[in-house]
Amino acid sequence: MREKALASDVFFRPHVKTHKTVEIARIQHGGELGPITVSTLAEGEFFAEAGFEDITYAVPIAPEKLDEAAALAAKIERFNILIDSDPALRAIEEKKTVFDVFLKVDCGYHRAGVDPDRPESVRLAQAIAQSRYVRFQGLLTHAGHSYNAKTIDEIRRVAELNEKNFGVDEPPMTYKGTMIRSEDLRPEARSAEGRSNNKDVSVAARTSTIA
Repeated sequence: MREKALASDVFFRPHVKTHKTVEIARIQHGGELGPITVSTLAEGEFFAEAGFEDITYAVPIAPEKLDEAAALAAKIERFNILIDSDPALRAIEEKKTVFDVFLKVDCGYHRAGVDPDRPESVRLAQAIAQSRYVRFQGLLTHAGHSYNAKTIDEIRRVAELNEKNFGVDEPPMTYKGTMIRSEDLRPEARSAEGRSNNKDVSVAARTSTIA
């Protein structure tokens, strides 16, 4: 998967939630330390202590976990969190601590994330981009519905739907800067050839500069 991501000119950020070991996380990066994705704050703490400096917590943050997230962020170079609701953004602003933030987008799995077709999702994206307590990293999604695909063609159809729902070439928001499109593509990565335009495959990422 790392080789496919690099060949497709996307940024590789493997998930470590299954193995939970430093040794395998380093193997995922060719023997080096590198960006990773975790599913719990405890995992983030463990890998931060092992020297990993760029970690994404790939679950929309609960407001009561912001203190723990802030403490972890202070220890490493970058700790990205996800939000998908107005209450989460309000909690960040009430805490008055700056966080690196992705907006979680639902591209069909329907487990978490904002609906890209709803106007309130656009309003939340605008609010995030304009918040003084957010370093807006971009959009993140999880194509978990591809797990049910039985053929390469079915996987490709999920990938095509992702591209439709997840496009940021003309983002419907007032924002200037660099935006990362981060997708958890584990099954879908089999059809990742040609995916570029700056994507983080969280297992990978694509970065779009919006002027």
